[in-house]
Amino acid sequence: MSEETPDILPEVPETPDTEKGGVENPDNPETEMPETPDTPDVPGESDNTEETEDAYTVADYLQGISPLLTAEALRVVLAKRKLKGDTPIEELDERDLDLAEAEVYYQLCNLPVGGSTTKDVDGSWSHTEGGWTVSGANLAEWWKKYVSLRQKWGESVLNKSTIRVHARGMRIWRRR
Repeated sequence: MSEETPDILPEVPETPDTEKGGVENPDNPETEMPETPDTPDVPGESDNTEETEDAYTVADYLQGISPLLTAEALRVVLAKRKLKGDTPIEELDERDLDLAEAEVYYQLCNLPVGGSTTKDVDGSWSHTEGGWTVSGANLAEWWKKYVSLRQKWGESVLNKSTIRVHARGMRIWRRR
Protein backbone atom coordinates (compact mmCIF):
# COMPACT_ATOMS: atom_id res chain seq x y z
CA MET A 1 0.00 0.00 0.00
CA SER A 2 1.11 3.48 -0.59
CA GLU A 3 1.63 6.00 2.16
CA GLU A 4 -1.24 8.11 0.86
CA THR A 5 -3.78 5.28 1.21
CA PRO A 6 -4.79 4.67 4.81
CA ASP A 7 -4.60 1.16 6.14
CA ILE A 8 -8.21 -0.07 6.20
CA LEU A 9 -7.53 -3.43 7.79
CA PRO A 10 -7.88 -3.28 11.57
CA GLU A 11 -5.06 -4.63 13.61
CA VAL A 12 -5.89 -7.76 15.53
CA PRO A 13 -4.06 -7.90 18.82
CA GLU A 14 -2.27 -11.13 19.68
CA THR A 15 -3.91 -13.03 22.51
CA PRO A 16 -1.65 -14.45 25.17
CA ASP A 17 -2.63 -18.06 24.41
CA THR A 18 -2.14 -17.93 20.64
CA GLU A 19 0.58 -16.85 18.30
CA LYS A 20 0.95 -17.00 14.53
CA GLY A 21 -2.69 -16.49 13.55
CA GLY A 22 -4.50 -18.27 16.34
CA VAL A 23 -2.61 -21.57 16.28
CA GLU A 24 -1.63 -23.03 19.62
CA ASN A 25 2.03 -22.77 20.43
CA PRO A 26 3.36 -26.14 21.56
CA ASP A 27 6.32 -24.46 23.26
CA ASN A 28 4.08 -22.43 25.57
CA PRO A 29 2.94 -24.60 28.53
CA GLU A 30 0.00 -22.27 29.19
CA THR A 31 -1.64 -23.10 25.85
CA GLU A 32 -1.54 -26.88 26.11
CA MET A 33 -4.88 -28.58 26.10
CA PRO A 34 -5.51 -31.17 28.80
CA GLU A 35 -5.22 -34.69 27.51
CA THR A 36 -8.42 -36.67 27.30
CA PRO A 37 -8.31 -40.19 28.65
CA ASP A 38 -8.54 -43.01 26.15
CA THR A 39 -10.80 -45.05 28.40
CA PRO A 40 -14.31 -43.99 29.43
CA ASP A 41 -14.93 -42.69 32.94
CA VAL A 42 -17.58 -45.30 33.72
CA PRO A 43 -16.44 -48.91 33.62
CA GLY A 44 -18.33 -51.12 31.17
CA GLU A 45 -19.52 -48.14 29.17
CA SER A 46 -18.13 -47.76 25.68
CA ASP A 47 -17.51 -44.60 23.72
CA ASN A 48 -19.53 -45.85 20.71
CA THR A 49 -22.20 -43.14 20.72
CA GLU A 50 -22.17 -43.04 16.91
CA GLU A 51 -23.22 -46.68 16.79
CA THR A 52 -26.35 -46.12 18.89
CA GLU A 53 -27.28 -42.87 17.12
CA ASP A 54 -27.08 -44.46 13.67
CA ALA A 55 -29.11 -47.54 14.60
CA TYR A 56 -32.00 -48.31 12.24
CA THR A 57 -35.06 -47.94 14.44
CA VAL A 58 -38.59 -49.27 14.20
CA ALA A 59 -39.92 -45.78 13.44
CA ASP A 60 -37.41 -45.40 10.59
CA TYR A 61 -38.44 -48.75 9.14
CA LEU A 62 -42.17 -48.06 9.32
CA GLN A 63 -41.81 -44.51 7.98
CA GLY A 64 -39.82 -45.89 5.05
CA ILE A 65 -42.78 -47.98 3.87
CA SER A 66 -44.57 -44.96 2.46
CA PRO A 67 -44.00 -41.19 2.56
CA LEU A 68 -47.77 -40.79 2.90
CA LEU A 69 -47.70 -42.15 6.46
CA THR A 70 -48.18 -39.20 8.79
CA ALA A 71 -46.52 -38.81 12.17
CA GLU A 72 -49.88 -39.23 13.90
CA ALA A 73 -50.58 -42.48 12.05
CA LEU A 74 -47.10 -43.72 12.97
CA ARG A 75 -47.77 -42.99 16.65
CA VAL A 76 -51.06 -44.91 16.41
CA VAL A 77 -49.29 -47.94 14.91
CA LEU A 78 -46.56 -47.89 17.57
CA ALA A 79 -49.12 -47.56 20.37
CA LYS A 80 -51.31 -50.38 19.01
CA ARG A 81 -48.37 -52.74 18.76
CA LYS A 82 -46.90 -51.52 22.10
CA LEU A 83 -43.58 -50.56 20.51
CA LYS A 84 -41.20 -47.69 21.10
CA GLY A 85 -40.09 -45.75 18.03
CA ASP A 86 -36.44 -45.58 19.10
CA THR A 87 -36.11 -49.36 19.51
CA PRO A 88 -33.44 -50.74 17.16
CA ILE A 89 -34.93 -53.02 14.55
CA GLU A 90 -32.54 -55.84 15.47
CA GLU A 91 -34.20 -56.18 18.88
CA LEU A 92 -37.60 -57.14 17.43
CA ASP A 93 -38.59 -60.54 16.21
CA GLU A 94 -40.05 -61.04 12.73
CA ARG A 95 -43.62 -61.41 14.02
CA ASP A 96 -43.70 -58.03 15.78
CA LEU A 97 -42.14 -56.31 12.80
CA ASP A 98 -44.53 -57.89 10.29
CA LEU A 99 -47.60 -57.07 12.37
CA ALA A 100 -46.46 -53.45 12.81
CA GLU A 101 -45.97 -53.27 9.04
CA ALA A 102 -49.49 -54.66 8.57
CA GLU A 103 -50.85 -51.88 10.79
CA VAL A 104 -49.06 -49.33 8.59
CA TYR A 105 -50.74 -50.79 5.51
CA TYR A 106 -54.10 -50.62 7.30
CA GLN A 107 -53.50 -46.94 8.09
CA LEU A 108 -52.59 -46.30 4.45
CA CYS A 109 -55.85 -47.96 3.36
CA ASN A 110 -57.72 -45.25 5.25
CA LEU A 111 -56.34 -42.51 3.01
CA PRO A 112 -58.87 -40.87 0.71
CA VAL A 113 -58.72 -41.62 -3.00
CA GLY A 114 -57.44 -38.59 -4.83
CA GLY A 115 -54.66 -36.15 -4.20
CA SER A 116 -53.62 -33.07 -2.33
CA THR A 117 -52.26 -29.96 -3.96
CA THR A 118 -52.31 -26.32 -3.01
CA LYS A 119 -52.25 -23.73 -5.75
CA ASP A 120 -51.60 -20.04 -5.13
CA VAL A 121 -52.50 -17.64 -7.93
CA ASP A 122 -51.88 -13.92 -8.04
CA GLY A 123 -52.47 -12.36 -11.41
CA SER A 124 -50.23 -14.11 -13.90
CA TRP A 125 -48.12 -15.71 -11.17
CA SER A 126 -49.01 -19.19 -9.85
CA HIS A 127 -47.35 -21.67 -7.55
CA THR A 128 -48.35 -25.28 -6.77
CA GLU A 129 -47.31 -27.25 -3.69
CA GLY A 130 -47.95 -30.80 -2.61
CA GLY A 131 -48.88 -33.40 -5.12
CA TRP A 132 -49.59 -36.91 -3.86
CA THR A 133 -52.21 -39.07 -5.46
CA VAL A 134 -53.75 -42.25 -4.10
CA SER A 135 -55.67 -44.47 -6.49
CA GLY A 136 -58.03 -47.35 -5.86
CA ALA A 137 -55.28 -49.69 -7.08
CA ASN A 138 -52.97 -48.37 -4.36
CA LEU A 139 -55.59 -49.01 -1.71
CA ALA A 140 -56.27 -52.51 -3.03
CA GLU A 141 -52.54 -53.37 -3.00
CA TRP A 142 -52.09 -52.07 0.55
CA TRP A 143 -55.16 -54.05 1.66
CA LYS A 144 -53.72 -57.27 0.13
CA LYS A 145 -50.42 -56.71 1.96
CA TYR A 146 -52.29 -56.03 5.22
CA VAL A 147 -54.34 -59.23 4.88
CA SER A 148 -51.36 -61.40 3.90
CA LEU A 149 -49.20 -60.22 6.82
CA ARG A 150 -52.02 -60.70 9.35
CA GLN A 151 -52.86 -64.17 8.01
CA LYS A 152 -49.17 -65.15 8.00
CA TRP A 153 -49.13 -64.90 11.79
CA GLY A 154 -52.67 -66.18 12.42
CA GLU A 155 -54.11 -62.81 13.39
CA SER A 156 -57.71 -61.97 12.55
CA VAL A 157 -58.23 -59.56 9.69
CA LEU A 158 -60.23 -56.45 10.43
CA ASN A 159 -62.90 -56.08 7.78
CA LYS A 160 -64.12 -52.70 6.76
CA SER A 161 -67.83 -52.44 7.34
CA THR A 162 -70.10 -50.71 4.91
CA ILE A 163 -73.51 -49.27 5.55
CA ARG A 164 -76.05 -50.21 2.95
CA VAL A 165 -79.23 -48.27 2.55
CA HIS A 166 -82.09 -49.98 0.77
CA ALA A 167 -84.60 -47.50 -0.54
CA ARG A 168 -88.00 -49.09 -0.55
CA GLY A 169 -89.92 -45.89 -1.10
CA MET A 170 -93.16 -44.87 0.56
CA ARG A 171 -95.53 -47.75 0.47
CA ILE A 172 -98.80 -47.85 2.28
CA TRP A 173 -99.35 -51.13 3.98
CA ARG A 174 -102.94 -52.20 4.21
CA ARG A 175 -104.19 -53.47 7.47
CA ARG A 176 -105.37 -56.99 7.42
